[in-house]
Amino acid sequence: MRRHRQPWTEERKAALAELWTAGASTETIAAALGCSAKAVYRYRYVFGLPGRPWAHGRARAPSVQRFWTPAEEDRLTLLWRSGKTDAGIGAALDRAAGSIRNHRQLLGLVREPVEPAEIERWRRMQQRGIPLSAIARRASRGYRTVCRLLEEP
Repeated sequence: MRRHRQPWTEERKAALAELWTAGASTETIAAALGCSAKAVYRYRYVFGLPGRPWAHGRARAPSVQRFWTPAEEDRLTLLWRSGKTDAGIGAALDRAAGSIRNHRQLLGLVREPVEPAEIERWRRMQQRGIPLSAIARRASRGYRTVCRLLEEP
């Protein structure tokens, strides 16, 4: 059933502004004002009401700068030398993979260059039907690195 357009009176504008700033959902506001949720969203923009920073109920933690402790650096070094990826280390230390990558590079933790003999060993493994993901895991290298090196002549 089609709703008839109702004019946006000052009272309806005030009710929209009050409910919007109180954090009510667009569906709740639409039911209270007798219009569609799309109209609520459209007119909140027309009337200059601010947008919602985290729409659709998504919560986001505030950005907090955490400094690295010596214990975390030791654990990072240990996990890196055991062959863990940046994402795996990040999960263990409750940090982002990018943070792990940046800090391990500051600490001088980089992978050694791959020897040609090792690439040949990977090619033989690939010919035997071993998936690239398994080769990367066994070599403690990233999947993309293994793919890139195997594509080179």
